[in-house]
Amino acid sequence: MQEYLIDEITILRETKNSFGEIISSVPTVIRARIDYKNRLIRNHKGEEVVSSAVIMVRKEEDIKFGNKIIINEIENEIISIETKQDMDEYFRRIWIQ
Repeated sequence: MQEYLIDEITILRETKNSFGEIISSVPTVIRARIDYKNRLIRNHKGEEVVSSAVIMVRKEEDIKFGNKIIINEIENEIISIETKQDMDEYFRRIWIQ
C-alpha cells in the first residue's frame, strides 16, 4: 500500500474545550492517494451527497469526522470513512466534499 501513496494531504485536527469552543488546530501532513471522481454516496448521517474525491490512507492514520483535509490549500469536509482490506493490508477510504 505504501508505494501507492503518491500524494500529500494535511489533516487539520481541532481541539475543543468543555464549552465546544475551538482552542487549537493541529495540522499534520501525511502520505495518501487522491482519486478525483464525482460519486453519489451516503454520508455518516445516511444522507445522499456528492463526493468530489476519494482519499486512501494507511489504517493507522488517526482521521475522524470533524477533521478537515487540506489539499492544495483548500479545506475539504469529510463525508464518509471506511476501512477496507486489500490482499493482507488494511487501509482507509475517505470521501471528501
